[in-house]
Amino acid sequence: MASTGPVLQICRLTPLYGMDLFKEISQSYDTVTTVFLSGKAQPELQGHYNGEVIFFEVDHHSFFWRINAFFKLYRLCKKNKFDLIITHHYKPTLIMHYVLLFCPVKKRYSVHHNFGNFQRKPQQWMLCWLKKSWKFITVSDALKKEFMALGVPENKIITIHNCLDISRIKALSKEDAREKLALPLDAFIFGTLGRLVRGKGHSMLIEAFKNINIPAHLVIIGTGPLEKTLREHITALGLGNRVSLITDPAIAHKGAHNLKALDIFVFPSLREAFGLVLLEAAYAGLPIIASDAGGIPEAAPFAIFFPAGDVQSLTELLKNSLLSPPKAMPNSFTLENYRQSFNALGLP
Repeated sequence: MASTGPVLQICRLTPLYGMDLFKEISQSYDTVTTVFLSGKAQPELQGHYNGEVIFFEVDHHSFFWRINAFFKLYRLCKKNKFDLIITHHYKPTLIMHYVLLFCPVKKRYSVHHNFGNFQRKPQQWMLCWLKKSWKFITVSDALKKEFMALGVPENKIITIHNCLDISRIKALSKEDAREKLALPLDAFIFGTLGRLVRGKGHSMLIEAFKNINIPAHLVIIGTGPLEKTLREHITALGLGNRVSLITDPAIAHKGAHNLKALDIFVFPSLREAFGLVLLEAAYAGLPIIASDAGGIPEAAPFAIFFPAGDVQSLTELLKNSLLSPPKAMPNSFTLENYRQSFNALGLP
């Protein structure tokens, strides 16, 4: 690791589930201060991050939360001389941009993990201002193209793909994983893992699974606002004994440990900047069927793809995979490469 000066990393909320990429970025540098603007303090993170972790605990439901966050960041920057700023998503970037008017730092990077961070007109107007002094990091080339379409010069955008830390995954055997998830031990099982929201395409997957008419089981693991809707959909199609919807947070938030319960991982997302769970499925040695949305082909170039939103194409792939399952391929997005890419941002 090359030596860099003091680094400030700014996040809005603490990570709720999945891989803690904020932590991995902190491990990329010698001296890092990580700030979480809102949400409750989680002191247990202190020992896992490289450097100090600060919780502002600003109430982001308050009308004045941005002003409160601004003054806290201003005082922090006046006290410390940072050489590199890394922010995550739109609002922390905007707040820090105003702070940097009074505490200038030349090296400033805004990291974006999702599509649509600048979809509204006021955000796009702000982007015209931000792009003059900031560089942007996107998790896929597909997301990079969205920024270029909004007028950000290509030389101001860096793609750094997400990574997988296999040391944190204590994968169960297929038999143990199926017992833990209460799945049939002798069935052929398709499965997916992700937030229960419309963009993940779960309803479409259920429809496609209904159409294959071949003995198999489907498991969907996740939490989110569509839980009730999906359960009703499963019941209406008469699939209660063939589809398992597992929403226990203790399981859903550590789903990677249980992926070996599956025979094939299916990722039907309608819009996806990258898809970190694809790396977890690859590590579990699973064949992958995925939509071609956004950055998915970058995350899993070895998957079998279907056009995003096309139920018929997905149905055919599910049928064919029962006869001749696709091959699994190893994951190549390593933690070492991820840290080296971020470390390089601080070099002269």
